Amino acid sequence: MIARLERYIDKKGMEVNIGKTKVMRFRKGGGRERKMKWRWKGKELEEVKEYKYLGYTGCLDDPVPPVNDV
Repeated sequence: MIARLERYIDKKGMEVNIGKTKVMRFRKGGGRERKMKWRWKGKELEEVKEYKYLGYTGCLDDPVPPVNDV
């Protein structure tokens, strides 16, 4: 999936800031979590459990509040 995104970004002439780019993986169901390495053009991306965006911290452990509660 990341390879497809890389091709799309290149085709559109865009760039990705690797220093600010993180991966937040959502899983459905239980089971053991597999450790994965995420790479963008050969550089490893950090996988995080929470991420701050536009003043809101998204977290895998907390449900997203409805828009009217924000």
